[in-house]
Amino acid sequence: MAYLTGANGKVESASGKLVINVKSWTLDIGRNFEDTTALGDSWDETSPTTGRCSGSIEVDYDPTDTDGQLAIQTVIISGANIADLKLFCSGAVGWHGPAKFTGSIKVAAKAMQTATLSFVGNGEWKYE
Repeated sequence: MAYLTGANGKVESASGKLVINVKSWTLDIGRNFEDTTALGDSWDETSPTTGRCSGSIEVDYDPTDTDGQLAIQTVIISGANIADLKLFCSGAVGWHGPAKFTGSIKVAAKAMQTATLSFVGNGEWKYE
């Protein structure tokens, strides 16, 4: 069995621009389901409908990362879309798709400033 670490993981915001100081990322991806249970059924039944995803990127906050963190911060403020957010598991393999963002920044006296960049998919996502 192969074991993978996240050491070679990375995040690209747009046009291959690397987001720096990434500590971790998460992606929840799946399908929505419609209840198709009929009268007389003894168990619930569902049918898959649309796809969906959401996730977050944890970073040590760096406002000088103009192509990565600042680019995402700009779309948070404008409500725009990142056309092709890329989340790499290891090397050149990973998930990608369009995303809309929200975010929060944490400032503490005895710690690095951190940011949580949360997103929802805004179209089709693929694993390649």
